[in-house]
Amino acid sequence: MTVTAKRLISGAQLTDSAAPYYTAPAVTTAIVRVTQFSNPSNTPSAVTAWVVPAASTPTVANQYLNQLVLSPGETYTSPELSGVVLQAGDSIQAMASVNGTVVVMASGVEIT
Repeated sequence: MTVTAKRLISGAQLTDSAAPYYTAPAVTTAIVRVTQFSNPSNTPSAVTAWVVPAASTPTVANQYLNQLVLSPGETYTSPELSGVVLQAGDSIQAMASVNGTVVVMASGVEIT
């Protein structure tokens, strides 16, 4: 077993529709340590995030954040996603209410 600390999401700008920003690779378990959402724009924006099982889609059942509003210049460190375990094929998906206003970053470990 190999444990590798790494940046899981490196500063991805959220779109205004649900999209995967990290997917656990084959034969890998990932553990999320820190996830941050920041709004560097001049416009408030709401963030929604899911932890989606492999071969599934974002639903209310796998939603971790629901319309969390970030003011301009605000950064939110998500306790909801801290410690989440993803099996191979599981993904972190997210969206912002206003396209391109929110950036997501996450770090954690991958175990192979």
